[in-house]
Amino acid sequence: MGRDYIPESDAGFDIFQDNFIKGVQPKLMLWGIPTTEFSALTGLRIAWNMAWLKAKNKDTRSRADVQAKKDARKAYQSKLRKFVMEWLAFNSKVTDADREALGLNVKDTEPTLMPVPDRAPDVTMEEIRHLVHELRLTDPLNPHTQAKPKGVRCVQVFKCFGEDVPTSVEQYRLVGDATRFLYTVNFVEADEGKLVWYIARYVNTRGIPGPWSNEISATVA
Repeated sequence: MGRDYIPESDAGFDIFQDNFIKGVQPKLMLWGIPTTEFSALTGLRIAWNMAWLKAKNKDTRSRADVQAKKDARKAYQSKLRKFVMEWLAFNSKVTDADREALGLNVKDTEPTLMPVPDRAPDVTMEEIRHLVHELRLTDPLNPHTQAKPKGVRCVQVFKCFGEDVPTSVEQYRLVGDATRFLYTVNFVEADEGKLVWYIARYVNTRGIPGPWSNEISATVA
């Protein structure tokens, strides 16, 4: 949900309601709104205008005037919200430009583009078993949670066999996409005793990867 379209202050509310009424009235027929519905709204508007006229003058108003203003606004505002929901919010004859001119919220139909991940996951070895490595993939900014950063779809895990530290990311091969904080890598008997290097990176919901993680290594048991 967006911001509340009705201003909090009484002065702001008065400007809003005046603009609203003047904007809706000439388009009742075009938007298919019954005049009886609008008349009920304008009746409450008259009560508000009279109460606000007395209450806004701090030098002459009484407590009764202030209370009358509060009561008038409450009834008028409630009817305004109901009117918007019934006749404007989902009325196909009312355009977003019309709603914006009335001071109403306009639904954002454009999807929010998730940014490219600005950091890499921390990669550590959780457990080594026979022909199995279990990696722990955590957000470095929130290391005590299991959640991925906002907008991240998965963690791509890469591995490389070799006794020496890989000198280029091109030497690594994709193992798979991890969607949880623990990721299991399986091996075959022929891999036993080999040294394996790992790196990883976040990928957002648009499929765009972030920076590479730290590298770790472990021997296949």
